[in-house]
Amino acid sequence: MPRELYIACSCAALLLGLGGCDSSFDPRGPYTEKVAVYSILSTSSDTQYVRVYTSYNPSGFNPLENTADNALRNAQVKITQNGVLTQFRDTIITRYDKSRYTTDIPAYVAYPFRAEQGKTYQLSVDVPSRGKMTGTLTVPEKGSLFLTNSYVLKNPNAYDENLLLVIRITRPTRGYLVLFYLEYDLFENGIWLPRRMEVPRTVIVRGQEEEFIYPQLVRRTTTPSPIRPEEQENVVFSRVAYRTIVAQLYSQYASSRVRLRSALFVLKQVELNLYNYYNIVNGFRDEFSIRTDLPDYTSIQGGLGVFGAMTEDSIVVDIPQN
Repeated sequence: MPRELYIACSCAALLLGLGGCDSSFDPRGPYTEKVAVYSILSTSSDTQYVRVYTSYNPSGFNPLENTADNALRNAQVKITQNGVLTQFRDTIITRYDKSRYTTDIPAYVAYPFRAEQGKTYQLSVDVPSRGKMTGTLTVPEKGSLFLTNSYVLKNPNAYDENLLLVIRITRPTRGYLVLFYLEYDLFENGIWLPRRMEVPRTVIVRGQEEEFIYPQLVRRTTTPSPIRPEEQENVVFSRVAYRTIVAQLYSQYASSRVRLRSALFVLKQVELNLYNYYNIVNGFRDEFSIRTDLPDYTSIQGGLGVFGAMTEDSIVVDIPQN
């Protein structure tokens, strides 16, 4: 190419590039309004909810600037399990935090309706002029817990070992969470009153300060199969964390007013839909890197949102009195 022609082409390309700066740029991309559906079935409640909204396009770049609740009130909502249909009705739920939305929460409710472990459910949401949204899930089967060294509960100062739980994870569980509550009686106004306090998974001591680390939803490490539909995993709670909570109770109240009663361990299992949605919403959990993208996730066909399920199993371990 002749030198003069090369220079002319280069200048033309530069001018075209500069001219493009006058056009507006929106990093949000094109917007299409969709229906968003949210429902988490639970085995621990006899009341289930479905929330139905329209998506919105914020005027700025911060979606939290939107203060209008775009709930849809004219939807037909139902859940089917093995041919048995449960119809949801319109209701209002009290909103306790009104710092962003000042109105109560519109929703659809079914009562009495308790999700059953191991069952498959189909969700159908039909909104006039907006179409039909559907979702499917299978509730995790029954799990179990076993505390291998309950003697540590009675006297955590006498043993140099952490509390070890063996839990049974079932299909189709993708993630799970184990919580530990210390149940005790407190003597007030002449009577013993039942009380409960959550025990952290571990405690980090920095000088005179203590940082409690509580359990988080984690992915199962075992893989279920038709031959082995359930697997065992180990969960550890720090003896020091348990001992610290007990010491706090005796420090806050006189030891004669506190009577340790039992330890409650709760296993929560979640299936694939809820596990994926939880991890997307809570971001990319990696302390060694920075990630700014936030991928979309939906388990709703024909719309946005999540149709998930969570089961709850528990054991109570008595704490012997001296």
